Amino acid sequence: MGRVVDAITMQPVAGARVEVVGHPRRATADDAGLYRIEDLGEGVYRLEVRSMGYAAHLATDVVVVRGKTTYLDEIGLAPVPVAMGGVTVAPGIAEAGGSRHSFQREEIRRTPGGSGDVVRAMGTLPGVSTSEGELSAMTVRGGGVHDNLILIDNIPLEKINHFEGGSDEQEAQGGRFSIFTAGLIERATFHGGGFGAEYGRKGAAVLDLTMREGNMVSRTVSGSYDLLGLELNYDGPAYPLSNTSLVVNYRDFDLVNALAIAGEEGFGDPVMSDLIVKTTTYLNPANRISVLGIRSSDR
Repeated sequence: MGRVVDAITMQPVAGARVEVVGHPRRATADDAGLYRIEDLGEGVYRLEVRSMGYAAHLATDVVVVRGKTTYLDEIGLAPVPVAMGGVTVAPGIAEAGGSRHSFQREEIRRTPGGSGDVVRAMGTLPGVSTSEGELSAMTVRGGGVHDNLILIDNIPLEKINHFEGGSDEQEAQGGRFSIFTAGLIERATFHGGGFGAEYGRKGAAVLDLTMREGNMVSRTVSGSYDLLGLELNYDGPAYPLSNTSLVVNYRDFDLVNALAIAGEEGFGDPVMSDLIVKTTTYLNPANRISVLGIRSSDR
């Protein structure tokens, strides 16, 4: 289930055709841009979205879980000029050069050696170094970790990892654990150069992160408790508000036991905790409000 909108105006695209690649199931978006495909078996699928006057869009790595409704992030279709008995030349501005790569949630999760960490996943790109996966920080083409601009839902963050302190060498390299657990980031777009002035004066790279929205239809509650500590997750409707979704991730880790087993008691008692909350309220088919809260600390 999801919604198809115009990528520029964010207005719903009524009548857009949504097809499951390699499968007979398909759907048509209604006047609000909403579509629903039912009776798909458990698995990973690709969706192709088409509409007259728009470029086709391919959504990859759509995971369907048995007994759950998969709610996708909005699919934005890019308008394209339609030739009507002649040749139409449309003015435009070409994007600046430089490397640009996008990762979807499942791509981040499946990156070898990344453990679901979005920053470590960037280490597979040309010119990007993440200290062979040891640290959750990246350097791009010889720049420092603080030469990168990191955005989460268009909000700049100075720090997205834990335990950045220590020796001078460690601080220059960055922290060891990301504040974002696996699956929290819906999309990551990496700009290795050629980005515009709207991204500020950072000299190395831009990492533009979009946090996933909650499932508007069904809820999922999960948790774990192990040697490191406690983690709790909620993804679903924000009861009793029928037009609001909610994602909550809470993590509280104390690494003293793990260090004791490794025979490294001299490192002290490192502790880290994160609370990340995102709500999305749909006011009408064309407007919504998102609220993102992040509280992160370590010792």
